[in-house]
Amino acid sequence: MEIRFTVFKNEDIEKYCSDFAKLGVKKAASQIEFGRRNDNKAPINTYIVINTDEPYIQEVIEIMKKPGHDICQSQKAFSDSSNYVCRCCNKPIELCDRG
Repeated sequence: MEIRFTVFKNEDIEKYCSDFAKLGVKKAASQIEFGRRNDNKAPINTYIVINTDEPYIQEVIEIMKKPGHDICQSQKAFSDSSNYVCRCCNKPIELCDRG
């Protein structure tokens, strides 16, 4: 399985990171948000995270392998959505027929 995402539990950041490290995480997040805006993408993505040590992980993996699992989440909640593209079909949000 390819590792495509890096996830830190907020509780772990608060518990284990120094103030300097916390600032670094915030700075990285800010730079990513800025870059995504410049690329006409939604500035912040949200994800469902499932630990790979969960007893039901194989069932989840099988579901994710099925065609059509990538349901469009076109981020239509933004007040000015005209600058964003759908991450499923790469069309401008207002032209997305799946969102």
